[in-house]
Amino acid sequence: MTTEVSLCEEFLQLAEQELADILGQDDLTVTQESTVYQSVLRWINHMPEERQGAISTLLPKVRLGLMDKSYITGNVLNNDVVKTNPESHLLVSDTLKVMSQPSLLCSESGINNTLFCRRLPNAVLLMFRLYSKTIEAFDYRTNSWITVHTHPSLGDTMAHLLFYSTVFFGGYLYIVGSVLRWTDRFNRVWRYNLVTHTWQDMSPMQETRRCVSVAELKGYIYAMGGRDGSGYLRTDCQEAEL
Repeated sequence: MTTEVSLCEEFLQLAEQELADILGQDDLTVTQESTVYQSVLRWINHMPEERQGAISTLLPKVRLGLMDKSYITGNVLNNDVVKTNPESHLLVSDTLKVMSQPSLLCSESGINNTLFCRRLPNAVLLMFRLYSKTIEAFDYRTNSWITVHTHPSLGDTMAHLLFYSTVFFGGYLYIVGSVLRWTDRFNRVWRYNLVTHTWQDMSPMQETRRCVSVAELKGYIYAMGGRDGSGYLRTDCQEAEL
């Protein structure tokens, strides 16, 4: 959603539940979550007497935990519509508590974890920095980078891989071939689960390869060419559907 969309007459005529369903979508296109909050206020202020009570339905759809803490204090907590609704005021207060003490999210406090979940774009460019043990994602729609996950569980071996290739297939990211500290050359294949943030060793290739070209086609992963340490390879291998 953009500011321009929320200014449209059609937006202002949406029913309460229709708006709630839209704002609750994980793939809602927004650069800043404050845009979502401001659209809620704009919708309510269009018919304030009839819609003021809807703040308790709509505010939980805003990812408050992604906003700047000072913005929440100055623009949300002290907003008249929020202050006059005890349920919404408590929601904002709880969000601020978690921002000050993140461990509360892991407790049985009843705080809605969704308030802190990033919205997911339809397509992203992932960048794995194995050495620094971080994963970053570029959202082309908002023209911004975010840190998706820091994975301290990576062992020293994977943190020092060089000249590996990657391919995304079946919801997993695969790392194919590589060398380790310019010495050990691998035919190994690793699979990364983007949901559980875990790595799994897969069936190795028949030949050691680095700087290899990798592609997915019709349920198969193909590794083509590359180097084996002594020269260039003119072969390819095919990995069955995983």
